[in-house]
Amino acid sequence: MAFPTSVNDQITDSVTQAHIAGGDEALTALSDLVAGIVKCLDGAKQGQNTMEEISVTLENAEVALHGIVAKLASDKE
Repeated sequence: MAFPTSVNDQITDSVTQAHIAGGDEALTALSDLVAGIVKCLDGAKQGQNTMEEISVTLENAEVALHGIVAKLASDKE
């Protein structure tokens, strides 16, 4: 099943904005975060991951995003 064009456009725009804002490091971090979330959701679909494991994955993603923002803020100073 393919995503609707509007969803693809939103994803492309978001990835482009992340790269413009944070460079290659932000793009790599974003890619790693999405890959971890996808892996966790796939495990849940297969009945292998619990809600706790999914929650931990999403919390780790949030922490990583805060780290990216903090680094970008410190680079400006």
